[in-house]
Amino acid sequence: MWLILSVAAFLTSVTVHAVAVRLIERAGSVAVFVAIGAVVGVALIGYCARRFGLEVSILAAALTYAFLCELYIFLFTLVGNSVSFGLLTKLAKHPLKPAEIARFYRAEAMISRRLEQLERGSLITAGPAGFSLTARGEGIVRLFSLLHAIFRRPNQWVSGTSCGGNDAS
Repeated sequence: MWLILSVAAFLTSVTVHAVAVRLIERAGSVAVFVAIGAVVGVALIGYCARRFGLEVSILAAALTYAFLCELYIFLFTLVGNSVSFGLLTKLAKHPLKPAEIARFYRAEAMISRRLEQLERGSLITAGPAGFSLTARGEGIVRLFSLLHAIFRRPNQWVSGTSCGGNDAS
């Protein structure tokens, strides 16, 4: 029963997310899903606690729900932002020459799209002096700097190491 409840809660989260991102114009889709998913997850845990009492099925329901939510976030961000996925779908239609591929993936267009996404997510703001971080953006930079330190990975943007145009996102 807990499995059915977890899947139902997940499908509810996805449905509400689909509606919300269409209604809230400037909302970041990941942040909206996390907020919706948290509310639905708490409701799922509360319902399971009332229905089953304090037993292992609550943990199983919560972990299954969390796994499904994480998989969903991974998949829709991968599909929405992946240069590799875009290239593979274009190549699935017909072979492309390197010059044709370069037309699809001009650096200026990719950077412009990323700037729009960052601005929509309230991480940066555009002004007369150019782009600057918002308070939310500064928090993200601190978090990622901490993660770089924890995982002992050099921050290529700060340390000056070359990324060779490969920005894994």
